[in-house]
Amino acid sequence: MPRVAVSLSLAFVLIAHVTAPQIRAQATPEATPEHLQQLQTCRDGILDDSARPADRGRWVEMLFSYPTPQADALFVELLNLEQRPEVQSAICDGLATMGPTNRTRLNPSFVEPLLSMLSAASKELRASAGSALAEFPSDRVADKLGQLASNADAPMVARIAAIDALAPNTHRRDVVKQLIALLDQSVPAITKRVFAVLSPIAPSGFGANVDQWQEWWTAKSDLSREEWLAEQLKHYRERARQAATSLTAVEQDLANQQSALAARIRDFQREVLRPLTAEQRENKLTEWMNDALTEVKQGAVALVRSQITDDGIRPTGNVLTALLRLLDHPSPAIRKDVLTIAENLQDETVAVAVLARLSQEKQPLLRNAILHAIGMLASPKAIPALLQEIQDDNKDAQSLTAAAQALGKIAATQPPDTDMTSAIQTLKTRYTKTPVETTPLRAALLTAMAGVADKSFAKDFLAALESDDPRILEPALRGLNVIGNDASLTRIRSLGAHPDVRIRVVAINALGSLGHVPEDLESLLNHLNPASEPSDSVRQAAWTAFRQYLSRRPMKERIAAAQRLRGLPDLETKYTEELANVLATAGEYNDNLETLRERLAILATEQGKYQEAIPHLRELYAMRFGRQDPRASDDGVRWINAILQSKALQNLSEVIVRVAEGSADPAVRSTILTAIRDYANGNDLSADQERSARLLVELRSINADHFGEEWSTLLARIEEKSNPPTPAQTNRTPPSP
Repeated sequence: MPRVAVSLSLAFVLIAHVTAPQIRAQATPEATPEHLQQLQTCRDGILDDSARPADRGRWVEMLFSYPTPQADALFVELLNLEQRPEVQSAICDGLATMGPTNRTRLNPSFVEPLLSMLSAASKELRASAGSALAEFPSDRVADKLGQLASNADAPMVARIAAIDALAPNTHRRDVVKQLIALLDQSVPAITKRVFAVLSPIAPSGFGANVDQWQEWWTAKSDLSREEWLAEQLKHYRERARQAATSLTAVEQDLANQQSALAARIRDFQREVLRPLTAEQRENKLTEWMNDALTEVKQGAVALVRSQITDDGIRPTGNVLTALLRLLDHPSPAIRKDVLTIAENLQDETVAVAVLARLSQEKQPLLRNAILHAIGMLASPKAIPALLQEIQDDNKDAQSLTAAAQALGKIAATQPPDTDMTSAIQTLKTRYTKTPVETTPLRAALLTAMAGVADKSFAKDFLAALESDDPRILEPALRGLNVIGNDASLTRIRSLGAHPDVRIRVVAINALGSLGHVPEDLESLLNHLNPASEPSDSVRQAAWTAFRQYLSRRPMKERIAAAQRLRGLPDLETKYTEELANVLATAGEYNDNLETLRERLAILATEQGKYQEAIPHLRELYAMRFGRQDPRASDDGVRWINAILQSKALQNLSEVIVRVAEGSADPAVRSTILTAIRDYANGNDLSADQERSARLLVELRSINADHFGEEWSTLLARIEEKSNPPTPAQTNRTPPSP
């Protein structure tokens, strides 16, 4: 039997024992500031007007890798950008491409925007949206597509697009049910498209005979799921047998169906795995990866990748051994898929296997993929092979670039005392040989030099810093930073205004490490301000660099710098708290700490954050009271005011007594009374009965002897204000004498 026919026949054997998929959801990470920044970076990249389709696709892939509600919300936002069809198309293509290997990322909130795109004017956008919808495993999506296709009020292009979105899943009964129902519409355009979609799954050609199709479905609709899939398997086997006698026709058909077929096989394999135990799954995956059929191996490799991304299950034992054996498989596609998995495993066994493949691989693109994987695996055992690659004058620029990039990643992870003499000399020689116009290779070599971090590279880094090309500037800046060379601070400072965000980030990082003059602090302060620095990532880098720069300065200078943040209250609070914690942890209860506490109390009060002001005012009171500072009484009153304005009223009575007893000055008690009276007069206590009740409980627990008659009068006034007379009480007529 010809090979193609055999492949088809054996491929469909996989669906004999299919069960319903039950994909376990991945844990959702919290929306940390770092994650929100990652999402913003993805959004900027996707919306970049100058982005090439491939670059935009990579940003979509990165966004797809974040399984969080915030990432899903961003997907919905981008899918609804009708004025940016190229963005919508990129998102659809990403969902269609990555959805099959990570179905848990296909959030139901994506469905409605995708359905609306089926009415788009652009045929390409309708097709992209349909391809994305086809990857949703939910029966509800098929129902919605069927409803749209049957809606006589919907545009015809949308109805046709809905049918096309159902087409890739005709192995599912719910999809076939929707398609058969459309034949009742008696709309020629709809009927014709349905016939075209259904024809591949029929045991014999029904053509345009609606009655035959409906009779066939009536006979099959009552089958169990297993019986239905068995029928499908029988049908596909028959088709494979027919292909043996008509190889040319099969090859023509296969060219159009191969991609869809591979996806179906993966779906069937996934369904087979679901009910199995962990040990059974390992055995089945090993069996599939050792199978003679290429499509079976590809499906098994895809399932291994899904287990890693969806469930965090890394391949071990027999599965890992079988996977690494596929690095020598004749199919370049399989070798590429295995490398994509292997590069993220961080296992010494994997690193050795990938490194061994380098000397055998002949395809340039795959050699570069191997070099990339070697860098990701970061095994020091790979350094000699990478140096040999870089030294080889017969290697093309792309291979040299990939080798240098890998060396840079590995070198950056090595201990400082690692002997890198050979790497230093090799990189210097290759960098000297490389023409200036060969920018990608020179940039990769500079990256490797930065990873090695030897001071002898300073001359090359400084020279590269004069370039205007971001690809050269970025590794040069990193290199100067890691070797601690501050000879070009003026240039580094100027690069903080570079139009490329990545260059601004690394320049700011370098200023934080190398800066030592007031101009550097001014530059960092400028980049912290949203009014002068629009990029969130640069501002975040400036915040880190600002703190790093000041960590080398005396405490007085750090406090003065904190005061320079007056226009950025959140950052001023954050940094001032950081300094206060440093002093408090060290037990340095001095004027500096008092200054910081005072400023934190003022900041919190000015922003209405009274709860946050309370601990700072408490500490201020304790510090000043301890040394009999007259200002302690004022701090105590401010402390009481903050508690009154906060929601909790926590420990109010204790604080009032403590402050009142802490001073022999009667004026302090009078000030406390005034503060409570002003608070009561300025708040509608009757509108918050629970709060007024708590306030009265706190105040009544205080001995009136502390304040005299005025205290009882004040309590009565607060109680009257909290419980005003009803209209009936106010209008009551006094009794007749």
